[in-house]
Amino acid sequence: MSETTSTLVSTVTQISMSSLDIAELVDSRHDSVKRTIERLAESGVIQLPPMVKVENKQSNSPNRFTNTYQFEGEEGKRDSIVVVAQLSPEFTARLVDRWQELENAQPKYPVPQSFSEALMLASELAKKNELLTDERDEAIRTKALISQKREATACQRNSVYQRIANRAIKERDEMASLLGASKDYASVRSIWRATGTWYNYRPLVKWQDEHDAMESYYWDESTDARILCYPREAWLEVYGVDISTLF
Repeated sequence: MSETTSTLVSTVTQISMSSLDIAELVDSRHDSVKRTIERLAESGVIQLPPMVKVENKQSNSPNRFTNTYQFEGEEGKRDSIVVVAQLSPEFTARLVDRWQELENAQPKYPVPQSFSEALMLASELAKKNELLTDERDEAIRTKALISQKREATACQRNSVYQRIANRAIKERDEMASLLGASKDYASVRSIWRATGTWYNYRPLVKWQDEHDAMESYYWDESTDARILCYPREAWLEVYGVDISTLF
């Protein structure tokens, strides 16, 4: 029976107040409050409370967590009042009011007076915990399902995009082949299709003659004619067009 009662009583959250809370309440620096606590504890006026790490909203540092003294229970309440009376007597009433607010906000749990009441309370708490667990598990399952659907949708979308990209590349390569374009040779018409600019072929022919460059042709089935293609170096030197970036 004692073990069951102890388990139930431990579910009650004990109200507390940190040295950082006190510093904010009395408009004082936290380090000053901590030094006052340590000095009073050394003199035996209060007991030194345990140290805990909490978020320090007064700090602008990236590491906003700091070590604070934690006052709990009736003894902690009494010691904190002594500390404030030492720091700023005019804020003592404010501290007492704050403790009252914390106590009023604390949920009240019935303390079992018998073994049967303890069993009933344990059963109720077990049902609540089971409900919370079910809700948590359902939330996890729902989140996992949404994640799977999003992943599947993303995979399908990427697959469609990839097919579109592959088709575009294929069409581009086929068009380049028809128009006599590659990374090494390109016709005037293929450059016009790629850039929208029609270049005069004569400077390109002149460059080929001066450099004794090998001629390259492609057969235009639409006109049944042989079209001259000019090397990459000619396009680059004559017009500053790098055909390797176009095809």
